[in-house]
Amino acid sequence: SIGRFAFQECYGLESVYFLGNAPSVDLWGDYGDTSAFSGTTLATIYHLPGAAGWPPVPNAWAGRPTALTALSINPASTNYSCAAASGRTIGVTGNAPWTAATNQPWIIITSGASGSTNGSVTYSVATNPGTSSRTGLITVAGAGLIRTCTVIQAGAAATLAIAPSSTNLSSAAARGRIIGVTANVSW
Repeated sequence: SIGRFAFQECYGLESVYFLGNAPSVDLWGDYGDTSAFSGTTLATIYHLPGAAGWPPVPNAWAGRPTALTALSINPASTNYSCAAASGRTIGVTGNAPWTAATNQPWIIITSGASGSTNGSVTYSVATNPGTSSRTGLITVAGAGLIRTCTVIQAGAAATLAIAPSSTNLSSAAARGRIIGVTANVSW
């Protein structure tokens, strides 16, 4: 529950984010349920869709207007060749503070790892030296909401080369000749 006058002196408070059901507000005397936000607090109350006890948006709760917490990203998935890529972006639209993270070391967030509302995450993808494709995630999370962008990177083409590619040998037995092998596959 929230106590009487809990946010009363929070003059610059613009937003309060609740991650669950609506808490009860302690009622003292004749103050009613507006006492938690009495005074000059002008905060909007944000809550998650589907949480119980909240009035329909945009009705008031505890004397303050309510809104649904929103967070979306674009794109939700992206594909790359095996080559390195930089300066790629994910657009973030939201009304709550958020942070971005990746689950793979080959995806590097270069800027925009956090924001307070709308913004973008800029990232790079390292070269994929293997022949198999690989998948990673960039996760944007805030105020109880989580959105993911799936990053798929193609594998490199299989290569197998020898050097020298040809040699001339006499009819006599040859020893100690070396042939170099360069490959990204087993041989």
